[in-house]
Amino acid sequence: MTPRDEQILRHVARHRLTIRPVLQKLFFKSADAAGNVVARLLKAGLLESSKFPDGFSYYQLTEEGAKAIGLADVPRASDAHAVHAALASLWFCSMDEGPRLLLTAAEEQELLGVNAPGAMHCIQPAGEWSVLHELYVPGPGTSEENVLDRLKKRIDERRKDPLLRDWIASRNLGFAVLVEQEDRRATLKNRIGKAELRRFTSIVVELAPGPATLRAFLHDRNGRSNGT
Repeated sequence: MTPRDEQILRHVARHRLTIRPVLQKLFFKSADAAGNVVARLLKAGLLESSKFPDGFSYYQLTEEGAKAIGLADVPRASDAHAVHAALASLWFCSMDEGPRLLLTAAEEQELLGVNAPGAMHCIQPAGEWSVLHELYVPGPGTSEENVLDRLKKRIDERRKDPLLRDWIASRNLGFAVLVEQEDRRATLKNRIGKAELRRFTSIVVELAPGPATLRAFLHDRNGRSNGT
């Protein structure tokens, strides 16, 4: 196993899954090079391939892959919502403007204490300081009203936490809501503004794909990179 192979396996472990365009962006200079290494890792039994409903492949660690980087357990997205959340956070951290580092559960406990909230977090460098985003990926069927209610609940809980309330007050802990459609993004940004939730901390609403919209996101991204 090469040093790059290990970096790839650790990347997959951190995000619970990955896709070839992300691997190409992070580790390779061409799609062919990425494809060759992915094929080798699949053949070696270190990665396994699954498919989204539209047939697009994604990759997760096998038990052998986890053992190869010293992990006793295999970090995996265990159900449909977890797969959606993992894909959206992968995009936000790796394909959006970045870089951002998704925290592992161990890193969250080290940073936020043993009572760290059960949510995904990523760090985004911001000048001399770093901003910690708590990620929220509502399902496509979650109403805007429910999204706002859950955001309010999360903010209230963090403001009552003896450790996290200082993070909230200093705006070093904010929230990133990841949705799939531009109209939903615009509606949520407007409603969050009207609810004045940003008076407590920073809240951003960003676009990130789910399994059903990944191909469209990649098509749009490729079009922009080609100047079309």
